Amino acid sequence: MSTIVQTEYPSVVRTSHGLSIAGIRITLYDILDYLKAGWTPRLIQELLDLTESQIGDAMQYIEHHRAEVDAEYQEIVKRAEENRAYWKAREQEHLAQRRKNPVQLTPEQIALREKFEAWRSKREAEIRDEMRWNELFEETPEQLVAAAKRARQQIAESMSKSY
Repeated sequence: MSTIVQTEYPSVVRTSHGLSIAGIRITLYDILDYLKAGWTPRLIQELLDLTESQIGDAMQYIEHHRAEVDAEYQEIVKRAEENRAYWKAREQEHLAQRRKNPVQLTPEQIALREKFEAWRSKREAEIRDEMRWNELFEETPEQLVAAAKRARQQIAESMSKSY
């Protein structure tokens, strides 16, 4: 059974998983991830379905215990990276073993694999196309407004010529 220690903020507790929002499995480290990604507290609150007091307590705790929270956060990030590296190495070992001793596929499995490869190729092309579109839309707001005004003007000019 895990021990829960109340902090000076009613919505923030320390559990075996670290600093958490009381009564739910959201940690302050989850909130830090979003903050470091540039999310506002309001967006984090909406995404994680937190109350005003929960997000307020979490933000105040982070602010008043910044050094402690950052140190714990860095330790968690380090452990997560070590975990990823471990499992990546295990995956590579497994794949190397599979290449040494390939599995004999049935004709049905071969047909399914070919169908999957065709789907994957199509999907990768769609993703590349979507990424190109995203790059086009990464312009500054000023550039987008200017482009919209130019488009509006061109439409107006073409409509006046047609009358």
